[in-house]
Amino acid sequence: MATATKYRLPRANTAIFSANWKADSLDAVDECLQSNHNENHIAWHEERRHNHMVHHILSVHGLGATAEQVKEHYGTARQVIPPARELDETLSYSLVDREKWKIHIGDHLYYRNYLAHFEREIQAKGYIEVMHEYLFAEDERAEDMMVRLFSGLWHPWIHLGYALEFEQPCLMAEALAQIATHPLWDFHKVLLPTEKVAGRYGTKSMIEIMEDIHKDEKLMAAPIYDNLNRYIDVFNRAPDEMIKHASKYTVKLEEMDAKVAESHEVAAYSLGCCQRRGKDIKCDFFILHNLTASIFLSSICYHPSISTRTRIRLMEWKGRVDLIAWATIKAPTLDRSVLMDHPHTKDWDGLFQWNLDTCKDDSHYAKALRALAHGQKLCKEQEAKGNAPKCMVSDEMWLKVGNMLISASARDPKYVRGAGFDPEWDLVPDLEPEADAQLPALFKKTTLSEVVTEVSST
Repeated sequence: MATATKYRLPRANTAIFSANWKADSLDAVDECLQSNHNENHIAWHEERRHNHMVHHILSVHGLGATAEQVKEHYGTARQVIPPARELDETLSYSLVDREKWKIHIGDHLYYRNYLAHFEREIQAKGYIEVMHEYLFAEDERAEDMMVRLFSGLWHPWIHLGYALEFEQPCLMAEALAQIATHPLWDFHKVLLPTEKVAGRYGTKSMIEIMEDIHKDEKLMAAPIYDNLNRYIDVFNRAPDEMIKHASKYTVKLEEMDAKVAESHEVAAYSLGCCQRRGKDIKCDFFILHNLTASIFLSSICYHPSISTRTRIRLMEWKGRVDLIAWATIKAPTLDRSVLMDHPHTKDWDGLFQWNLDTCKDDSHYAKALRALAHGQKLCKEQEAKGNAPKCMVSDEMWLKVGNMLISASARDPKYVRGAGFDPEWDLVPDLEPEADAQLPALFKKTTLSEVVTEVSST
């Protein structure tokens, strides 16, 4: 039985998306997640990088990993994660005091103390009740936690999504402790004010708002290439402009299904089209996270305990943070021809097997493949209801993006971190002659608004 301190995944398949699911790998998954919970820290100390182990193991399990593959991925990925820090029990027990709660908020060095606090809370109240109390109560503490949920390049959000997807109280304790010890990154300066100025119902699609951001000169000048955290640049150098564009993204209850599909579609399309003529295929690291976060709309926003108000709020914040990420990478021109012309030599099963065999040190591609396959399914369901996709107009396009992950990983760097910045592409190898010869003779740069027009006429 799963508890606040012990992993035990359901023996029935509860995954949002899975392929070749193997019940006989569950014990290995439990063992690896328990080891990570007991022995590892939540971040890399020096650079505040995140411990992806939970994301990694549950993603490869969802792609059909055997018990041996689960253990192999765990052993490889574990090598870079620092050990858990010592627990200060006196400090941990003091966190029930709301004033003392604030003292170390946002500091990952105190993660173990917040984790022990949430383990006790969940043991006493249940993990769903504790989630609502600390995240969705809309009091001072919960509002602060709500912002932190969205501030960590989607890592706290993904942790929460997995906790609900696999019904793990232990994972919920990790998620809430990670949220509590993640810095705000100044997200409160935009997310909360945006709610106050947003109209009741916006009329623009996400891709149309992305085009508006691309045309906003002040916002385009806000992110500074040499800065490590360009979210802070946007929030402090162009807050009003970001609020103006983010507030255009709203969600009605009756369009939730379509908006969830749109989140997957736009992220996948952007990932495939954020390319540069004459350079290797690469994935933008921030857009990749928009994609990998999208699948958890299905586990978080559709959880039966979530109220309609909270569901809409979560959906809107997800869309707005996607738009913020788009601004931080300098809203590059999207090149649809690269995506359309990229070959796809592997189907989904082939892509999943490639990931299991090849990407043992990095969870991002496993998460991306699962989100792509799930997004394709959601968009097909919407198309059957008469809601035609705006970007990913064929099943083949989803597979093309999946196959682009193989191309992107062929030579370092695996990612670009800001596809709109010219200096970032200087770090990427030039396309090899044989690959360059396969490109279309006319390599047309296509703006987002032109894409909408082109797709609607096909």
